[in-house]
Amino acid sequence: MAKNHPLTPWGKKVKIRLLELGLTANDLVEILKGRGIKTCRATVSGLLHGYRGSRSEELRAAIDKVLDFELS
Repeated sequence: MAKNHPLTPWGKKVKIRLLELGLTANDLVEILKGRGIKTCRATVSGLLHGYRGSRSEELRAAIDKVLDFELS
């Protein structure tokens, strides 16, 4: 059985904001793709759970911009 990893504090804030906007993570991925950010659901999910990739800071900044907030 796979171990579930909790969301990071930033990931929790992103999920809350998505709920406030009536969006899903899949919607977020499609918005990012529409803005020219190459990503997929697994990459976004990994970032929300604290996994870092080579483009994680770029993706995080793009998500912050889409959701219209700046978080540390």
